[in-house]
Amino acid sequence: MIEAKQFKKLERSIKALANYRRLAIISFIKKEGEASVGDIAEELKISIQATSKHIKLLEAVEILSPDQRSLLVYYSISKSLPNFISNIISGL
Repeated sequence: MIEAKQFKKLERSIKALANYRRLAIISFIKKEGEASVGDIAEELKISIQATSKHIKLLEAVEILSPDQRSLLVYYSISKSLPNFISNIISGL
């Protein structure tokens, strides 16, 4: 039986995916393998500030993984995603 804590985490993940821009970010990172905030903002033609907010939300629910390199942070899709999220991402 799934505990309430697991349901909450599942709910947060689903809400994070229920946004056009966040899906576009995930799709771009999936295509590129990894990307910085600047790369993503340029590709999606949105501000760096808005891009950062979306990325932070995706990172908080462990859909994206950060990799700090000098002054830049590159984001990739997390390797340890629940199956249902992996299935959604594979369909993008």
